Amino acid sequence: MKTRRRIALVTTELENIYQQRVMQGIFTQAAKYDYDVAVFSTMVDSTHFMQDNLKGEMNIYRLINFDLFDGVIITPMTLFSADDGTFEAAMLKLFQEKCHCSVVALDRAFGDYDIVNTDDESAFYEIAKHIYEVHGCRKVFFLNGPGDDRVSKHRVGGFLKYTREHGIEVPEDSVFRGDFWYTSGEKLAEDISSGAVEMPEAVICASDHMAIGLANQLRKNGIQVPEQILVTGFDATREAAFNDVFIASYEPRVSRAAAEAVNLIHSVLEPEIPLQEISDNGKAGIRIGESCGCPTDIRYWKKCINSALLHQKHNWAEVGSENPNDVCILLESYMSEGVASASDAMECIDKIYGYVYLLHPYGDFWLCLKENWTDMEDVVTKGYPEMMKTVIHSKAATDTEPAKSVGFCDEIGPRLFETKQMLPEFCEGSEEASVYYFLPVHAGEEMYGYTVMRCPLTQKYKVGYVYHNWIRIVSNALSMTRIRNRLYELSMKDSVTGLYNRRGLSEWLRGKAEEKDSVMVIMADMDGLKYINDHFGHGEGDFSLISIANALKEATRNGEISARIGGDEFLLVGVGDYDAETVHRRMEEIEAAVLEKAEEAGKKYEVTASLGFALGRMNEQFEIDELIEQADMEMYRNKRRKRKDRR
Repeated sequence: MKTRRRIALVTTELENIYQQRVMQGIFTQAAKYDYDVAVFSTMVDSTHFMQDNLKGEMNIYRLINFDLFDGVIITPMTLFSADDGTFEAAMLKLFQEKCHCSVVALDRAFGDYDIVNTDDESAFYEIAKHIYEVHGCRKVFFLNGPGDDRVSKHRVGGFLKYTREHGIEVPEDSVFRGDFWYTSGEKLAEDISSGAVEMPEAVICASDHMAIGLANQLRKNGIQVPEQILVTGFDATREAAFNDVFIASYEPRVSRAAAEAVNLIHSVLEPEIPLQEISDNGKAGIRIGESCGCPTDIRYWKKCINSALLHQKHNWAEVGSENPNDVCILLESYMSEGVASASDAMECIDKIYGYVYLLHPYGDFWLCLKENWTDMEDVVTKGYPEMMKTVIHSKAATDTEPAKSVGFCDEIGPRLFETKQMLPEFCEGSEEASVYYFLPVHAGEEMYGYTVMRCPLTQKYKVGYVYHNWIRIVSNALSMTRIRNRLYELSMKDSVTGLYNRRGLSEWLRGKAEEKDSVMVIMADMDGLKYINDHFGHGEGDFSLISIANALKEATRNGEISARIGGDEFLLVGVGDYDAETVHRRMEEIEAAVLEKAEEAGKKYEVTASLGFALGRMNEQFEIDELIEQADMEMYRNKRRKRKDRR
């Protein structure tokens, strides 16, 4: 395996069109330098309405070990879009304290780190040129963003630059302040429709969503688009292509800016090696469409439709290494029902592995969980424990090898590793330059672990909706398994002492049925429980029972189990090499442990127990009740003897 320089991308909501373009630019340029890339992302954006879920998502950023990276690229514009400053301040502190490599921010400042901006100014210069020169408009409005951020200033700046250079007067009241969302466009449409604002020939919007809101509301109010007003947007989103009126838009040069960020990091890491030229993929530019009066770019429209449709009848020959599974395949796989039916933790993991194929195409996939993920008492909401374990490692099929599982449900078992490694295989490197996607697995705020998917950097497909929803199903399945495991534990254990109950004892013995060793049963019956309950209260009675139980827990060794089988009756059962002499010594240990617990408690009453034992042999006809009865009879003989001694 080859170890390479590594770049981390810290971002959010990978299926968002902006993030898709960022990844395209970073991956393409990083591949030229033979760098690996690790993407740390939430599956939702910072405006998500479920705050507990959002906190659980954002925990993924605490996983980042900056010491493993040579550079970091962050997207503050999407990470902190709805933040009141708290999250951004926390992230900035994290970077300042933990990150000692080059950091580059995209499209919005992040502390004092370097920044690379998408060239929005040139984009809006081109849009203005199209509206004024191709369509001959003169009375043109500009619907901007908030106005006080860099993005808004650059977008309106490109528009004003064109008008200045061409001697076109733009009245101050022709530029409107918005918020990049549908509502801004709808408000302007209402003002135009009511006559509060004089009708323009065209409106250039600083985002597709504002353009959609504007165009749709104008049409609802009886003003036709584009017959009466031309409308353009920006970002070339799928929503613009799917709208009833295809919104003429512009695909920004985000990928180029992201590639420039890689070049900036490279110039610091390896200044002696010339910068690689940034490829012009030819995608950026105006996407003409119905809303500006131009014929719709049908090829682009079809591409958007095809990337989002749920195909019910697939050509399975085309679903493979280059053509990913879509959401419909995920839904029709019945994965949710399949993993939800798991009866225990091992079966749950086994079933999850059976649905990894839905994530194609990929190179490797890992599911990493905290060691005791089934324990509902162990709740982690911030960060990750010192150790994690790989419960699934799946290698995708290739032309020469079938898909296979590595290190789960086999002779190797789950792989335990230090969390600071994030993933041992990531530290070891791979044969080809790769991207590793790190996404959180959680329920609300509570952390279970994370998934990692490795793909070649040159792979066309970037993770999106399928991966997002696949992880949600997995998280729900893990939650259900934890609950089922907890209910099972409660059914097996005594609620007061935490020892096993009769059912738990029976299940434990069932697992020992194949053994042919001796069976030891020590019966412990607490002395004077009724007296304690009557004179000191049932709370003290429970305390005494717990004291006896704790003594038994300390005396229980490997191959043994302690249980409470009645009100004041306890058992210690073992399967192994036992004889009467050994058992007598064990009983003395238990009596000493009970006495020690009583002295530590310092109660006004005595806490003691009478003991008895029986020995048998595990075989096909074995019945625990017979030994319990024998031990019970000896225990009562000892209890009567103890009473006589007291007299």
